Amino acid sequence: MSLKVQLLSLGFSFIFGIIFMLLVNINHKILFTGKKIMKVICSFLFILDMSFIYFLILRKINQGILHIYFLFLFLFGCYIGYLILQKCVKKT
Repeated sequence: MSLKVQLLSLGFSFIFGIIFMLLVNINHKILFTGKKIMKVICSFLFILDMSFIYFLILRKINQGILHIYFLFLFLFGCYIGYLILQKCVKKT
């Protein structure tokens, strides 16, 4: 895999982590209303869809090759997304 493809994959994983955390927060707020079975089904479908989207885009970028450092950048992106959410909540 070339360096350009690796950097593109790393950047995508980081940005997807931020977007994922923001969408998880929105999904969490929506799930406070409704029945328990609907909460479980919606959560399952959300996680399934998000993981499918991640691997589908990763497949377009680098033929679906997954390295551990892509997952580390995804988790770091989730952490940064969490920090962004905390700053937004403090301001309101």
